[in-house]
Amino acid sequence: PWLAVTALMHGLVVQRVRGGMARTNTFLGILAFSLFLLGTFITRSGVLKNASIHAFVEASNRVYLILIILVAAYFLAGLGLWLGRYRSMPRRSTLGDTLVSRDFASYVSVLLMIVTCVLVTIATTQPIWHKWFAFLRSTAAPEQAIYNKFMYFPTLLAVLFMGFVPWVAWRKTNPDTFLKKLFIPWMITIIFGFGLVVWVMGAESAMASVYDPNILDHVETAKAWGSSRIQRVAVIALAAMGFFAALSNTMLAYRVFRAKPLAAGGWIAHVGMGVLILGIIISNTYERTVQLTLSQGDGAKPALGYQWEFEKMTGKPMPGRPLNPDYDFDNMVQIRVTPPGNAIQADGSKTFLMEPRWFVHNKQSAPEEKYERMRWPHIHKYFGHDLYLGFFSDPQYAWPTEDGKEPGFTFKPKEKKQIGDYMVGYYESVSQPGRAFQVRLVIVRADAVNNPSKAQIYEALPSIRMIDGQAIKTNIEIPDLKLDDGSPAIAMLDRLDPATKEARIRLVLPSRAGRWDIPLSITYKPGVNIVWVGVLIAVFGTLWAMVRRSVENRKYKDTDPDDTVGGLKESCLLYTSDAADE
Repeated sequence: PWLAVTALMHGLVVQRVRGGMARTNTFLGILAFSLFLLGTFITRSGVLKNASIHAFVEASNRVYLILIILVAAYFLAGLGLWLGRYRSMPRRSTLGDTLVSRDFASYVSVLLMIVTCVLVTIATTQPIWHKWFAFLRSTAAPEQAIYNKFMYFPTLLAVLFMGFVPWVAWRKTNPDTFLKKLFIPWMITIIFGFGLVVWVMGAESAMASVYDPNILDHVETAKAWGSSRIQRVAVIALAAMGFFAALSNTMLAYRVFRAKPLAAGGWIAHVGMGVLILGIIISNTYERTVQLTLSQGDGAKPALGYQWEFEKMTGKPMPGRPLNPDYDFDNMVQIRVTPPGNAIQADGSKTFLMEPRWFVHNKQSAPEEKYERMRWPHIHKYFGHDLYLGFFSDPQYAWPTEDGKEPGFTFKPKEKKQIGDYMVGYYESVSQPGRAFQVRLVIVRADAVNNPSKAQIYEALPSIRMIDGQAIKTNIEIPDLKLDDGSPAIAMLDRLDPATKEARIRLVLPSRAGRWDIPLSITYKPGVNIVWVGVLIAVFGTLWAMVRRSVENRKYKDTDPDDTVGGLKESCLLYTSDAADE
């Protein structure tokens, strides 16, 4: 919808200045509102559950019926009314006297935005069409390559025209004057382009050094452009045109602001869009992602020039679930990061913490066996790039094992085993078929076995209870026996053979603790701040332009009805004159 609204804004400028595009603008108003309804509906209804992170529920047939009704009631009905009034709407040529005119540039810009709007809508709703038509099998989201193939050239033409528009006038422009005004920004853009080539070659080398065919982002980026040569040319061309658009509009915005400050808003917004496109193409194409698994106690590991080390999880485990810090909604995984070159941080230290979150999000609404984990990345911002730290899968706890394969230890009745610095004895089991299974363990320090009078004895009663048909492991903690970090030792019964009473028991003891394995996804995103600067400039320019329209409308309303020249109020003539001068 924002593309349709943007096209409508430009069309309304043409309509007010030149009197054309009345029919097009009415259609764009209908289209924008219909797309707003469509976009809101498909992302929140579950229609795109398999393709969009915003859709959280499954879509029923009733949902599709509502979608059809919405489209029919608003878009088709609006289109019918538009067609019914089509001939009665004023019609005036909007192409200008020559191709080198702001009329023609505005016409092409609106056309490009309409085409882009249609392409994005088709690609975004692709899973719906695939579901409705049997010969279209896949219901997955479209790949990056689809957007690159269909969106690249409309975007390139749009920023190219955005850079040309400041130097053309309404109706027609003298070609020599146009080329003369264009010379300086075009030469500066060429110089910028040479610098961009050097930067791109360095960025490509950095990407090649971390390329991993097992990382989906790497494969999708490679497929999206077809080849590295096409990617290089396409990125340099689009980034350079984004710079050209920003520069041209900056130069004109400065001139307009000096003459009439309120009239500079639209040009400032164009500056922001040029900067935004420059930042997006650089940041999205040349981001680098690596996958790194950190193990508790193994120290720091290098990635992307930084050192990464797991410290701890901050979640407070629930009673009976000592190894589930993710049950705490506020659980964060603390990773200590050392920047390259021992750079000093803002707080004076040489390291900093990144804390991506990992937690159960549906603990209040689902039984334990249906808990779902949420992985929330952490972003550390620099001036020239951002670091994104997330997980490529859920963290896992690696239990101590005696065979290197299955977690835990196998005990026969009355058997004793030394595990680390402790002697563990399996003394008895209690079974209530269909209800509960329990074993009794006695744990003492191995060096105190021969001196029972001074030995501190710890008892554990791990059990499995059947509750509503589910096997729930209970009595896991050994409260009196503490690990090095102060948490309780753990004994968890995995299974008990009813016939032989042989038990498989997972144990975590002070001298034989398990460890957390943290699967990290680390992304280096260059130029993100360029994107945000572009957004801020574009928003500021848009708001500035809105202030101008508000002031002009107020002047228009305050004008004496008899104060007209040739049937037009004076304020309208002033606006037209100013627009032509700009």
